[in-house]
Amino acid sequence: MHNITRIICNGSCDSCHVYGFFTQTPDGGDYSTCGVCGDNCSTDYSSKFGTNGALINMNLPKEELYKILGETPDDVSFDEDNKQLLNYCSTCRIMPFIGCVHSMGGCTDNVYNTHFISEWIDKKTGEKHIGMPQFDNDQEWFHRVNDVEIVKMCCPNKNSVCTKASYPITTHPQYYYGCFADKS
Repeated sequence: MHNITRIICNGSCDSCHVYGFFTQTPDGGDYSTCGVCGDNCSTDYSSKFGTNGALINMNLPKEELYKILGETPDDVSFDEDNKQLLNYCSTCRIMPFIGCVHSMGGCTDNVYNTHFISEWIDKKTGEKHIGMPQFDNDQEWFHRVNDVEIVKMCCPNKNSVCTKASYPITTHPQYYYGCFADKS
């Protein structure tokens, strides 16, 4: 596992064609895609539905989850075995997060601004890093993911909202929540 500070953006929103890092939840939200390469990056229990119907990542720091959810619902449990709660892309070997809403497409076929780890601590070494962890392979991710302590998240597309969404923010503001991550 090593620290990376740059990642190349090759994506854009299918609807509004804005360039950026976007995570999609196609096929009724059965899985989520990597905001870098577009591959499936869901692991079991990687996300749940928030009180407003938006899909949110459940491995965010608890304080951030409380802000998004407004409270701690009974059905939210925080499993100490993080690897069940994190998205992981085996192509890019990173952990992209479902971030703030970019486009509500109906049901759960939505597009989210991808959030990335921007500061983290390697629990094994105690080293603090500015950037995000990248794993050498899937086996290393499986064995070392719990050694990653997330300190800060960033949203390269902070508050980017699709102008051509099926449920646009102008008529359906209840489906859009603000971004809690830093802009980087």
